[in-house]
Amino acid sequence: MTTTTQDFSVRATIYSENLEGWGALRLVPLVPAEDIDLIFEWVTQPAQSSGE
Repeated sequence: MTTTTQDFSVRATIYSENLEGWGALRLVPLVPAEDIDLIFEWVTQPAQSSGE
């Protein structure tokens, strides 16, 4: 990934919520040119079985 975790911390938050027992959830916009490795991982991971 070309974007460091620190870079994500300075991106504008588009949604945030405190999840009891989990902590803070924060959504930030992706920048395709910078986040291409992350996006590639998401779309190439095998689907998880739901156990059904």
